[in-house]
Amino acid sequence: MEKKIGCLLVFLFLVFMSGCTPAKPALKILSGALASNRQDFDMAVMKFLTAEHEALIGDNPSVWEYAEYGLVSVYLIQNEYEAAQNRLEGILDASSPDIRSGAWYHFGIIAYRRGEYQEAASYFRKALENKPDSIDAKINLELSLQNTKDETVESTGQTRVFHGSTDEEHKNRTIFDLIRKKEQDRWKNQKDTADNSSIADY
Repeated sequence: MEKKIGCLLVFLFLVFMSGCTPAKPALKILSGALASNRQDFDMAVMKFLTAEHEALIGDNPSVWEYAEYGLVSVYLIQNEYEAAQNRLEGILDASSPDIRSGAWYHFGIIAYRRGEYQEAASYFRKALENKPDSIDAKINLELSLQNTKDETVESTGQTRVFHGSTDEEHKNRTIFDLIRKKEQDRWKNQKDTADNSSIADY
């Protein structure tokens, strides 16, 4: 989740530094990202939809892409996979490689959560094609491939040979969940830090 909001904030910084005209929808994207951070998802969706509309009217496709990406992030937080997929399809050919990589990555996350490990692996590969240094995509690709192997063994009725490493295999299976929890904890810590700094101001 931090990756998504960070991507949005970098974009906004570039918009303001370049003096471009899409500042108004960019501010809406920032507001949507902050609302999402506060878990005010209705407000976040409203801000992203408004930014998307203004970007379309102003013929600013790059701003529109970031508004779409913001909507995807909110839908995924709420486990609204179908809504997220519909939005993701619109940004697979985005101008930004970060957005393209993020779109394929999120397709992979959805497939993984549904237990479609082979499909998830193909999505994570596409994410890496657009952004080869994505650690999250590499980790999730490995997890997907591991689960695909497990499914193959189960479907053929073969007995899997364990070399006393059942604990390690269990750890590998939970890496994905730990990454998700880590992202949630980062958001909580950022919120707590913001709350503490506002108290200190008084």
